[in-house]
This record gives sequence, structure tokens and C-alpha cells, in this order.
Amino acid sequence: GTNGGTLDIDINNGQGTSGSNLGGRKINDGQWHHVAGIRSGASVMLYVDGMWDFQKVVTQEPNNSTIYRIGQSNSGAYFNGVIDEVRVSSVARSSLDFDLQLPPTSLTATAIGYGIRLTWSHGGGTMPFLRYKVYRGNDSTNVTCVDSTISTTFTDVRITTSTKYFYRISAVDALGFETLKSYAIPVVSSSVFVTGTNPPDVPRELRLEQNYPNPFNPSTRIAFSIPNTASVRLCILDLLGREVAVLVDGQRPPGTYEVQWVATTHPSGIYICRIQAGDLVQMRKMALIK
Repeated sequence: GTNGGTLDIDINNGQGTSGSNLGGRKINDGQWHHVAGIRSGASVMLYVDGMWDFQKVVTQEPNNSTIYRIGQSNSGAYFNGVIDEVRVSSVARSSLDFDLQLPPTSLTATAIGYGIRLTWSHGGGTMPFLRYKVYRGNDSTNVTCVDSTISTTFTDVRITTSTKYFYRISAVDALGFETLKSYAIPVVSSSVFVTGTNPPDVPRELRLEQNYPNPFNPSTRIAFSIPNTASVRLCILDLLGREVAVLVDGQRPPGTYEVQWVATTHPSGIYICRIQAGDLVQMRKMALIK
């Protein structure tokens, strides 16, 4: 909205505005906020930063000519702010879908002698936190996940000298829900890398984490860390030692990784997750209960 940062949501069904200025919330603090507007039958609901803010009953049902305006109201007034990402869903959502993890904040990036150092702050949320995902790209939009971590700091050592990168961070909760990515931060790597240093975020040993959730049905997530570049094979075995799935098979640089096993076609029972990185081997038991 244009009235001192007041958040306005207009829903136009081709016959006129059905809902306007739902919450009357003034948002003008210069910070990023997650906003969700929901139409369910005759109810229009507004969520701000994962919290229910306002609900209004409207009298007109939407039709195929319904217009959802992002950044411009029905009267032509423009939103005085910046929109980072928009997601539209035709599936009805409950309030629990918006009371999860929030995107990380205060992301910073600094070029250091052996890579790029990232720091950020936890965005909050009521669901138990699982881990962060680190995204990198050559521009602010086209980024891909390069690693994951449970810390609010990360050092990216798999980069090229004198190159501009963009980073974004997301959070994943215990249910596997991933937040929107944080705003993008650009940084140029150092022109010369210092050799012989030991980056603090590079794992010092092979570590296979316990899968989560456990027991599970039908999918579970498995995280592992490797201290050096190695040929990595992560597989799933039954109790007879038979290999039933291969999740990772190939060369990997040092870092922390996460994979998912979807066991839809496998029967209930105890399974063994086995990782081998070079000459190092670790295993974990997992329970699939259907």
C-alpha cells in the first residue's frame, strides 16, 4: 500500500474488489517479511511472518476471470516496497502450513584467503529446525544448492579466484519443509588463494548422521560429512546384506551433504545405511514402518 506502508490485499473477481485493506498492518521497518494471502470459500485470510493476522468474509465468489495483483491494487496504487519471491498455489492450505520455519536473515559474505565466508541469523519459526541449505549462482535468481549445514556460518572453498558469486540461504524444518530463500548477497572471491590453511567449516572426519525421521514412512533424510575429496558410495542394505538402493556413488569434495531415500516400494523392516568414503566406512540402522 501507499499509506505509510500499510499492507493492502485486493482480490478482484472481474466484477469489483471483494476484499481490501484486510489487516491494516503498517509494515515500514525496512525488513523482509513473509506475507500469505489465502482465499478459501467466502473467507479471505492474511498471514504475516507465519502468523495469522486477519480474516474477512467476502460476498462474491471468484470465477475464471479472477485477477490476483502483485504490487498493484485494483485502483492502480502501487506497493511501495520490494517483492523478492512469489508462489501461487491452487491447493487449500491450513494455518499450520504458514506456522513453520521462516527464511534466514542478515546474510553476509566475505572473501577470505581460502574461499568465501558466509554468516546469517536464524529466521525463527515454531517447528523444530533441521538444517540450512546454501545456494550459489552467477546471478541472484539462478542459484543451486551447493551444501547444507546446521551452523549459521559456512565457508565455501569450492570456488574460482576473482569470480563474482551470489549466495542465498534457506532453512529446513523437521518435517522437511524448506523456507523461501533469503535475499541474495553478491561477493567477489579473492584474486589469490592462500594454500595450506584449514577452513573451519570443512569437516575433520567422516560422519554419517542418524536418518530423520526414524522410524519413517515412506521417506527419510540422511546427512553425511566427508573431510577430504573422495569416492563416496552411500547405499541401503537389508538385514541379509543385500543392496536395495544406492543414493550416492561418485567423487565428492569435502563438505556436508544431505540425501533423501523414498522407500515406497520396500517392505517394512530394519535397514542399514552404509557409507564408504575412500577406506573409511560407517553404518546406521533405520526402521521403515508402514
